[in-house]
Amino acid sequence: MDFTIEKYNELLDALKHHKDHRIRHDVDLYPERSLRIAKVEAEAGVGATYYSAPCTSILTAILSRP
Repeated sequence: MDFTIEKYNELLDALKHHKDHRIRHDVDLYPERSLRIAKVEAEAGVGATYYSAPCTSILTAILSRP
C-alpha cells in the first residue's frame, strides 16, 4: 500500500466530491506527522478530526508546545 503524501492528496481530491465522508485520525506516536497531514488537508480544503487519548504523553507534548 502506498502511504505517501502524493497518494493521500489523490484520496483527498476524490473525497472532496463526496461530502458524506469523514476523516478521523488517531494521534499515537508522532504528532508531528499528524500536523503535516492536517496542513495537507487544509490546503486541499478537506476537514478531519484528530483524536489523542487524554492520558497519553503525546497530548502533554502537544499542549506544552509554544
